Amino acid sequence: EQELTKICVENNIKIFVHKVDEFFNDKNLEEQCRIIRYTFFKSIYDLHSFDALLVAHQQDDLIETFLLQKQRKSLVSHFGLKEVRSSFGMTVIRPLLHLSKNDIYAYLSQNKVPFSVDQTNLENVFSRNKIRHEIVEKMSANERAVIIKNIEVLNEKISKSVSKIQNLDIQNVKILLELDDDEFLLAIHLLLEKTYGYYPISKKLANSIKKILISDKPNVVLPINSHILFVKEYDNIYFELPDERDTK
Repeated sequence: EQELTKICVENNIKIFVHKVDEFFNDKNLEEQCRIIRYTFFKSIYDLHSFDALLVAHQQDDLIETFLLQKQRKSLVSHFGLKEVRSSFGMTVIRPLLHLSKNDIYAYLSQNKVPFSVDQTNLENVFSRNKIRHEIVEKMSANERAVIIKNIEVLNEKISKSVSKIQNLDIQNVKILLELDDDEFLLAIHLLLEKTYGYYPISKKLANSIKKILISDKPNVVLPINSHILFVKEYDNIYFELPDERDTK
């Protein structure tokens, strides 16, 4: 933070800093940090009416995410990381996905750009860090190319199903119930992704949502976790963040 503030002051760039004082519980620390981070980004995004949020994920992050998805057998609408996506009501762009971490380090060194390393990234506490240090950092250029090609092929297959579903009004209960199980699961995932960004949808959760759609109850609110609500209002459904509901 100190190094970045110094650079911004020297170059007359505005910097916004969030001092974290939010409550943490013992469940999924990484996800809680992500919520805090993007909620802060959203506050600045709205305050200044920005068109997009640029984040610095690079090729190593893309490969790590893909390997995590495969390890967890996650249902996804896109393998790896999207270059452009919607999250927390923001357009999020990742312009560095074609560059490896070493590419970026080389650029910084050649151009004498100062940088800092988050020490927690060096630890093997989280699954992502283990994949990073034990697999991704040891990959050759050819191994990386094979993984990237595999991601592209898998995403081409998924895109056909995604295209079909995106042409439907998947917030409409009747239309959703006409989809087969795999399409229904993907549709729910896409709806949630628009509001929140990536979040794994299990078949168990999808079945719980389907029961709500089939039920005669016109209005139902189902907490997905402490940060996401699923809402059914008569013939329509949507996801929202609890903070949004508090302001209505």
